[in-house]
Amino acid sequence: MSEIDQLFRAKSDSVLKTMAMTDIVGFSIPEYQRGYHWDTEKIKRLLEDCISRLSHLSSKHRNEDREDYTFLGTIILVTELDSRSDEPLFSIIDGQQRFTTLSLLCCALIEKIENSKPDLATLDGKTKFWMENEAKCQEEVLFKCISGTFAWPRDQRHFPRIIRLSDKDKRGTDKGDYEYRSAIAHFLHEFSSEFSKAFESGTAFDFSLSPRNDHSEDKQLFSNYRYIQRQINALYDGNRANSDDIECEFVAGESFGNSSFRKLFQAVGKHFENGGDQNRALTEISKIGPPVENFIRLILFSSYLTHYVVLTRVETDNEDYAFDIFDALNTTGEPLTALEALKPKVVQFENSKQGKRGRYDGSQAKGHLDSLDQYLRKNPKKRQDTTRNLVISFALYYDGSELARPLGLQRSHLQKYYEKYLNSAEDKEKFIESIAHVAHYQSECWDADGIENLPESDDRQDTLKLCLTFIAATGTSLTIPILARYWNKVRGSNQGESFEICVKALAAFLVLRRAATGTTSGIDDDFKNLMKETPKINEDLAPLSLVPPLPRSEVHYNQPLDPYDFKSELKKHLEESIGVTSKETWLNKACAAALPSNARAVSRLLLFAATHKSKSDRPGFLTRKGVRSNQNFLSCRAWNDPKYRTIEHVHPRKPSAHSNWDKTVTKSPTVNMVGNMILLPTKQNSRISNSEWDTKIQFYSALASEDNDEFERIINEAVADKDISMPVGKALINENKVDKTRLSMLDPIVNVENWNKDFIEERSENILSLAWDVIAKWLDFE
Repeated sequence: MSEIDQLFRAKSDSVLKTMAMTDIVGFSIPEYQRGYHWDTEKIKRLLEDCISRLSHLSSKHRNEDREDYTFLGTIILVTELDSRSDEPLFSIIDGQQRFTTLSLLCCALIEKIENSKPDLATLDGKTKFWMENEAKCQEEVLFKCISGTFAWPRDQRHFPRIIRLSDKDKRGTDKGDYEYRSAIAHFLHEFSSEFSKAFESGTAFDFSLSPRNDHSEDKQLFSNYRYIQRQINALYDGNRANSDDIECEFVAGESFGNSSFRKLFQAVGKHFENGGDQNRALTEISKIGPPVENFIRLILFSSYLTHYVVLTRVETDNEDYAFDIFDALNTTGEPLTALEALKPKVVQFENSKQGKRGRYDGSQAKGHLDSLDQYLRKNPKKRQDTTRNLVISFALYYDGSELARPLGLQRSHLQKYYEKYLNSAEDKEKFIESIAHVAHYQSECWDADGIENLPESDDRQDTLKLCLTFIAATGTSLTIPILARYWNKVRGSNQGESFEICVKALAAFLVLRRAATGTTSGIDDDFKNLMKETPKINEDLAPLSLVPPLPRSEVHYNQPLDPYDFKSELKKHLEESIGVTSKETWLNKACAAALPSNARAVSRLLLFAATHKSKSDRPGFLTRKGVRSNQNFLSCRAWNDPKYRTIEHVHPRKPSAHSNWDKTVTKSPTVNMVGNMILLPTKQNSRISNSEWDTKIQFYSALASEDNDEFERIINEAVADKDISMPVGKALINENKVDKTRLSMLDPIVNVENWNKDFIEERSENILSLAWDVIAKWLDFE
């Protein structure tokens, strides 16, 4: 066998030969795997595939042997030995949802077959004996799929085929030597125990297990089991109308004599040796009618499930290879994240401390991992992306490492770092704690609902929330590891002011840099270098006054930069990256730069900052000279106000072909300058977006008007002049009666006569200058 052949082994087999390869083979679900969470839609699809293919066996359109099988995809297993029994155990890397569902299906079929045996009372002679043996054969096969057996000197000990690895389950040969506490292992163990007792004693099988009150994971499993039972009952009746939602035809009784079903009867050859007798027996049962017909349909489905439903299993001895194979083959499920793959390493290490079992359960590491899992469960649909981004942020946060998005690389990085580079228990604890710290920051200062729940005692706190909201709105996730260093230092303390200083400084850096260049080019490098390199301000310090880098490393859990040093560091980056050292140098660049659509958050903050505590000056412009206004636009409340939700380009970026707008503006950067932008409610923006200037100025005047009567007068005049259509005018008036929204931000432009290139450029400089006066203070610019 070549070296490549030894990496993994692939084989397609029936459900029976996969789940019961030998009496002693078992399967383990790693502790880090998610719980059983298949919904009924997935179970329905599995059942429909199997039932439809079974029914198709009797179709005249069947293509002989090529349409006999139902394929349920690939499962990926890591071969190992049970550490306690030295028996084979397969760790399920991919396939636990299907394995668990198939196990429940086998149990439901056993229960239904056993409880339907009285239906055979109407038969006599060989046919009855044959059907009783078919039932026995099927129950034995189904039971093998859910329960293995240890050979013991005097008898056999059953064990559930599937267990979860952790302190919940352990396989054993004697009563005091095993423990099955997970939902699936407990269910299968109790089911097989009750069935074995009934089988051996010849008594009726009555399985009445209920979910345990202290095991929340039981709920989904029992709910799915009851759903499967209902579908098996519908199959037994042969009536789709009795099914909850199975959408396929069931095998009709008159088809039982079809030769294609002969192979599904496991005992027919033992009772009817020659072909003629077999044919007569098959013909007889096809005419038999209910309830025996129902029983036979159950037997056929059971046999088909265990012998003709196929799984392809891929086995390997190396867990890393298993994950790589999973990533390559996966089309139906979600791959394990790097954090889920790290968890067993943490569990193993914690449980190895002082040789005590169960140490992980009470460890701080478990608390950190549980909090991570709770955070990642907030949005299951985005769990994969959230985790990938979290791991990237953590790597920079922890030691300045740049980590790519591929899962294989992330898994390998976390596992190897934890196992090889962290020598002490304290270092390993701090490593896991640091991942949780980054997640805490994301939850409370990056996610919208977290920011919303931050305290807001005064305008200063509201400005902090505005800056966090702005940073998140830019999508610049590389800010997370930087600010997480400060957030987790002050959480639960009275040092919140230092965090506020750093947040405002980073927001200022972000908006000033983006506005000066009009692009994101190079900004990621600045943020990475902040985490990777020795601070630039060291160049201005004496050699003995070196400031450590930002990351929290395993070598020294250094304090982050002093907030004022942090501001100086950001100013250094602005100077070296884009040559900004003052208001003049910034305006020279920002006034010439256009802000594309992906800079929406930057444009909004510039407009808010310029309008903050200002008043109208000459038409179209703002000033703070002699202003007594206390109108606060530097607040999260203003940012989230629906009045200022969307950006409108006053001169359309794509005016209609017959428009009076100057088309040269459209073809120049001027159209995307901040001087061509205003903020409007979403609905009003959509109504007016491509109109002519005469129409827009009337519309803006109405929105800025002081009272409802004035609003209606302006709109009615616009309708009379046919600048606005009658339906639009009526809609605007009706909406205003409900919203009563006055847009004071429009005050400066309601008297503008011409909106042209020169005006846009001049207005841009006005907005940028006023915005600088507010924002640059956050970085201590003069």
